[in-house]
Parts: sequence; structure tokens; C-alpha cells
Amino acid sequence: MRLEHYAPVAYRMVFSEQCAPLSIMLRDYASGIIELAAHYRCLPTEVDLGACRPPYKSQPVQLTVSQALLDDVATKAGGDEIKRSCTGGISEFADEIKHRVSSFSSVALTSQMPHTQSEMNERFDTEVIAPYPDRQEIVDAISALQFNPFRFLLRPFEILEELDELDELEEAEGVDAVEEFEEVEGVEAVEEFEELEAHDHSEELQQLEKRLVDLLDVDEKRRFTDEFRWCIVRSEKYPRTLEGVDMEAAKRWVAKRAYDFGWTEERFPSDSSHRHSYSRERPLCERIGAKYEWLALDELLCRLADSNWLSEARVDGTRDYRSSIDLGFHRDIDPTVLQGLSDAGSDSVDISPIVLEEISEDCLQQWPFKLDPSLGMRSLVGRTDKAGEKWLVLYEHQLYIENEPLNYFDAFVPLSHAGEDVNSVNWSNTIVFGTASVNLFNGSFYIKTFSKFSNGANRAQIRVRVRSSEPYFNLLVDGQKVTLFLRTSMPTIDARNKFFEIQPSTLYSGFAIG
Repeated sequence: MRLEHYAPVAYRMVFSEQCAPLSIMLRDYASGIIELAAHYRCLPTEVDLGACRPPYKSQPVQLTVSQALLDDVATKAGGDEIKRSCTGGISEFADEIKHRVSSFSSVALTSQMPHTQSEMNERFDTEVIAPYPDRQEIVDAISALQFNPFRFLLRPFEILEELDELDELEEAEGVDAVEEFEEVEGVEAVEEFEELEAHDHSEELQQLEKRLVDLLDVDEKRRFTDEFRWCIVRSEKYPRTLEGVDMEAAKRWVAKRAYDFGWTEERFPSDSSHRHSYSRERPLCERIGAKYEWLALDELLCRLADSNWLSEARVDGTRDYRSSIDLGFHRDIDPTVLQGLSDAGSDSVDISPIVLEEISEDCLQQWPFKLDPSLGMRSLVGRTDKAGEKWLVLYEHQLYIENEPLNYFDAFVPLSHAGEDVNSVNWSNTIVFGTASVNLFNGSFYIKTFSKFSNGANRAQIRVRVRSSEPYFNLLVDGQKVTLFLRTSMPTIDARNKFFEIQPSTLYSGFAIG
């Protein structure tokens, strides 16, 4: 078995020295080879399995690079491309840093494993409250008295939508229409909501808290203060998440380290990504400076993995770094977590599994030339499934939108990419799509996104109005879910700051039902 030969080589090249190389993926792949050999019980005795598992022995990182120091380093290098890429507000590499570094907390591995307030609350409830019926009864009474804004959301979705329209109806249609609207159950829901919000139960909560504390022993009282009281007082003093790594300091560190590796304007003049589209994917032709940035980020991730706890705990409660899967899919393709074909739905398109033939070690160099790829040219542009249906491979077929050639990855942008900011999507040059709900109100259908988006101080849903005079009005049904496709001008918020109004203005806007 090749593993018997590969495992000791991986060990000698990566883990046999005092400090493993500062490459998070190199460590991960080498460790995977060795773990696989151990799984199949063919690991040579010379391999120290413990030394192949994190944490390794790199030096803890000191995030002390100031903006002034980084500016000076960039000036000496002759260009600020790396600095802007790593630290800019909407820069291509700053996002890569943020998504990966945010996986780590600021708590060192030398400290006891940290827990969020929610985790401590659950542990206290399991160990101190749940086993004792008298204590559980008091906690249930506390929960019943606390105002829960999410209780309002248990109302039927249609009622919430009607309530959302109440203010607009009052302004547009007058008092008579409002009185008619008040007959629906939603008005009662609003009154209940306001009553719950206004009622003060602080004195009763204090009495219940005292009764609960009186039932606890000395150690449990200490734990109550540290682990459980926050869920009674609901104070911002108790953070719900662990403190993360200083993100701005991490970005400056990566930028300086990339310069330290040797990038200069003199060595790499006109270093750009040649990006001419609005895609958020990594460019096909990446800057040379970006290679240095990846090296620097890799080093930072290695040092953090060796010295800091993760910010999110696993299902089993642990939060020590184990592999690059802990970094939010740092691998482009991760074969260890791909879903099996047997899990696919019955309506899914046939996918032929990749089957690699066994090749002996001495024939590896001849293997790529055994088959003539031109013989399968027809399969490169088409497929035939088990039912005899023919399918085209879309990626090889050019897409044109308004006479502009685009690929499908750049042309279609999920609405979720807007994040919190409605301005972050290029509405006029892409087709933005996302799920929405259909609601009939006052003779028109309103198609609304589930999420709200920000524009400065305003925050609102995106809404499309379909009047009864429009040809596709009869295709819609109240309460159904659709997928919106929008290619239009930038959404504008209405006069009352309640909705971003969009009227589809091109042939590439519309909705899909089902």
C-alpha cells in the first residue's frame, strides 16, 4: 500500500522538525495522509502520531503593526496595492482575512477553554436546575414573566404581513379603510404585543430570583452569578459571544508580512488582477501580490491555530483547532465532507461518480497518456442521463445579457450577497435573485423579500408591486413563495422609509413560482 511509503515521507518533511511549516494546508494534507495510514493500521513505527496533530509549536503572533508602520513599509516597497488589498473597506483580500481569522477567539490556549454565556447557561441549567423539580418550577416562572419579543412572531405569517401594511393603509386610504382593517386578528396581536412590552415584572422577577438562590449551595450560588443570572437580568454587560481577534490589527499584520516576503513595485510592475467584472469570485488571473498575501495569511492562521481557542464550539463542546475545516471551508474542495450519492434526492440530475483505476507505482508516469481525450469530445458539451434525456453543459455555452457576454457565475448574484447593505450589489449589471413571499393586499400582490437591507440609517425589505392590470397578476396566489430575479436600477426607499421599491424594468427581471 502506498500509504506505508507516503506517511513517513510526509512526517519527515512536515512534522519531524521542532516547528511544522507555517502553511495551514500543508500541515492539513500531511496530517491527513498520516491519519489515513493510522486508520488502515499501516503507519510505520518511526512516525510519532502525536507530533502530527495540532497544536504545533509555532510562536504566538503579536498583532502590533500600526497603520503608520504599514504606510512606511508600503512606501519603501514602491506601491500600496498589498496595503489596500488587505486593509481596504471593500477590498478583495480583506474579506478573505476576515472570514478565516474570525474563526479564532482572542483567548490563548494557555488559558482554560472559554465558554459563551449561552453555553454556561445551558450547562448550569443541565447540572443545577433540571435535576431538581422545585428549582425548575421557579425558572419556568421566571421565563413566563420575561418579555419575549419573538413570541409575537408565532402569529401566522399572513397576520404579520397585514400589520406591516397598517400604517401605509392609514395614510393612503383614510380612516374608513383602517376601521375595516381593525376587524382582522392582527390588531389584537399588536395590542397584546404592546401590553407585554409595557408591563413591568421586575419586582416579581427579583422575588423569584431570591427564592431560587436560597435553594442553592455555596458553590452553586457562585456559579449562578457567573453562569445563569445574565439570562434573568438580560444585561448587555454579559456578551453572548467570545471576544474575537482584533480584525483590523490582523489585516495590517498580513499586509506587512506580505511585504516582508519581498514584494516590491520594481520586481512586479503593473501588478493587477485584470478584473473587469463585478464578480466576487477570486479572479482567474490573480495578482502576484495576492500570492504573497496568501502566504502571509497562511502563516497568521498557523500561529493562531497553535495559540488560540476557536470562537465557535463544536457539537461536542470542544473548541481547539483540528483541521482547516474549522476555518469555514478554507479548502476549495474538501473531499472529506462531500455528501454521498445515496443521500441525493430522487429528483436530482444524474451525477456519475469519479472512479480512478488502480495504477502501480512504476506506471504512474505513463498513466496520463493511456487514453486519448479527444475520443470523448462529444461528452464535453452534452450528457445523457439514465432516462435518455439529453443535457447541455452550460458552463461551456456563452451567456449574453443585453449583448454583453457573461458567464453564469458572474451574471447571477444571490440576494444574500447584499448582506446588510443594499448598495453592495450591482443591480444594473447583474441579475440579482432571492426568495420572497407573495401577499394580496388592497387589490394588488406584493412580492417581498424575507430579509431586510440597510441604506444609511434606513432598514427595510425589498418589495415589488404587481397590479391587477398586469398580465402575470393571475399567475400569483396569496401566501405562495417565489424566487425574484431582478436586473434594474438601484432600489430606492419609499417616502415613509418602509420598503425599497422596485419595478422590474428589463427583460431579465421577473419571478419564478414553485
